[in-house]
Amino acid sequence: MSAAGVFAITPRATADLPVTVTPTDNPLVALYSTTVCPVGYSISVAFQALGDSVTQYTPPATCTGTTLNTYIAGMRAQTEYVITAGIFAGGVFWPVTSSVEFTTGSISGVTFPAMTVLGPPPSGSELRPVLLHSYIGTGYNETATDSSGNVIWYYAFNRTAASVCNPAGRWRQDADGLSRSERSIPAISA
Repeated sequence: MSAAGVFAITPRATADLPVTVTPTDNPLVALYSTTVCPVGYSISVAFQALGDSVTQYTPPATCTGTTLNTYIAGMRAQTEYVITAGIFAGGVFWPVTSSVEFTTGSISGVTFPAMTVLGPPPSGSELRPVLLHSYIGTGYNETATDSSGNVIWYYAFNRTAASVCNPAGRWRQDADGLSRSERSIPAISA
């Protein structure tokens, strides 16, 4: 038995709207789309919060003659960003699209532990501005912050329904984020 389906994919960016930024379910992540993507070139998307001195870039994506669609992550909540796509050549970023402004959403329904920044970030830290935090067994969401302690990414993990199969072949269900029970999974015969 086989199934076939026909999909009509409608690009977000069009000739009439060659650059667009769309919010996603995560208020700190956006989808950047553009029709300006010369075949064979590798395009990165630059994004910078208004008032910040540091620009961040997405990894380059190779253009195939269709629209370029890439996710932008690492933005702060309720912050306005200037975003443009471009090509790196000789260590210089050359914009190939017009700049657009995008404001991130607010974080709701997610809890983070209190964070305290004990001092200014060390010199040179702006080159690697992301700190990853994992709170295994605490009930908090996995998080990334900038060096000032601002949340710039999180994974909203549903801890009440999480379940995985571990390498030993035992089913582990995490019902409350802390306790675990294991039971054997019967072998499946071919």
